[in-house]
Amino acid sequence: GGVGDGDLKAAWNADIPENGYYDIYCYVSKIRTPWGRRRRDRDEHSFGSYQYIIYHDDGVEETGIDLDNASEGWNFMGSYYFSAGKAKIEITNKGEGRFIIADAVKWVPQ
Repeated sequence: GGVGDGDLKAAWNADIPENGYYDIYCYVSKIRTPWGRRRRDRDEHSFGSYQYIIYHDDGVEETGIDLDNASEGWNFMGSYYFSAGKAKIEITNKGEGRFIIADAVKWVPQ
């Protein structure tokens, strides 16, 4: 597949200590890299967007984050219910961002 098809994925796995609602955050690092430039017909200073897939007890949530409007550091993505055990979040390049710079995600118990 080509760039932007959602064919590149990175995943984070967590061990959830106990059942409950958790706030999900992703870490955004706005480092401009020479290989991260967009096509010339788009704003080359735009960061694009990332698509996150959050696997939680009630299903699968796809949520995007617009990197141009995101703040540097931790960005809140939503609250979801997780049972104790394994949890997973994926990031894909299905959004406009050409490259995945997957920094970190975190689960914060409410």
